[in-house]
Amino acid sequence: MAKINLSEREQKILNLASSGLIDKEIATALDISLTTVRTYWDRLRSKLSASNRTHALALALPILLEIEREDRRQAEEINRFIVRTIEEVAIFTCAKSGLITSWNLGVERLLGYVEEEWVGQSTNIIFTPEESLDSEPEGEFIEAKEEGVSINDRWHLRKDGTAFWGRNTVIPFRPLFSDPGYAKIVQDRSWESHKAPPLNPQIASAKLKG
Repeated sequence: MAKINLSEREQKILNLASSGLIDKEIATALDISLTTVRTYWDRLRSKLSASNRTHALALALPILLEIEREDRRQAEEINRFIVRTIEEVAIFTCAKSGLITSWNLGVERLLGYVEEEWVGQSTNIIFTPEESLDSEPEGEFIEAKEEGVSINDRWHLRKDGTAFWGRNTVIPFRPLFSDPGYAKIVQDRSWESHKAPPLNPQIASAKLKG
């Protein structure tokens, strides 16, 4: 049997009909005229080679189930991709003072810190000493507050002292039940490290050993 493709509107009409709605109720639910609904039924009867509305609905049910299964499969694939992506990116929040208030698995995978080691630390721990002295951490907060977001590509330090080139995104946020602060997203962009300024020799040495 040749594959029968149903438009989104046809699927909606069939789903509403399968739930027990009559054509007038379907028209109201979809905000279309009763004549339009009946025109769709004519198309469906022709497409499905059905003798009447009930026959068309019966023939369409297996197709609707297959569409639902495919939609669910695609949704699961998207969810898996999102989970994998999130786990490869460090996402955390911090107070206005710079003290870290949350953790995700990406922090451990990218930066090397488990939750107990991470929460309560200063965000300065992922900056090089030179950047901390130059007030780069505070500068990101100021830029995020004034511009709505701060995006910077720079060297980041892991727990073991090694460095990687990454993108640091800072966004101000105001949670419902706690004080305002910032959300930070750190992504590994090592493939762009050829654009990076030279590392402090001591950090570069640790990077080579790592």
